[in-house]
Amino acid sequence: MRLRVYDLSHGLARQLAPVLIGRPVEGIWHTSIAVHGTEYYWGGDLIAEPEGRTQYGQPSRTVDLGTTHKSTEEVRAFVEAARARFNPGTYSLLTHNCNNFSNE
Repeated sequence: MRLRVYDLSHGLARQLAPVLIGRPVEGIWHTSIAVHGTEYYWGGDLIAEPEGRTQYGQPSRTVDLGTTHKSTEEVRAFVEAARARFNPGTYSLLTHNCNNFSNE
């Protein structure tokens, strides 16, 4: 199981933030969880795609989270149950986003 971390700005936040907002910003982060060959993430809707084949390209970094004893079916059931909390109506860019989903 892996946490995949993407910089949506592709390095521009790091370069431009000091000039635009007067302080450093490392990146604009999007995260996903990869387990059993599938990458799960929330971008307004919960999405499952083959690991490494998302629209975000290559991650800035990947963090090994260890192994899970949950089967593929159990992981999918968890994601389906999470739809009540993670859907287009509950999305907030600053307070309830992909990072909250990855954390859960």
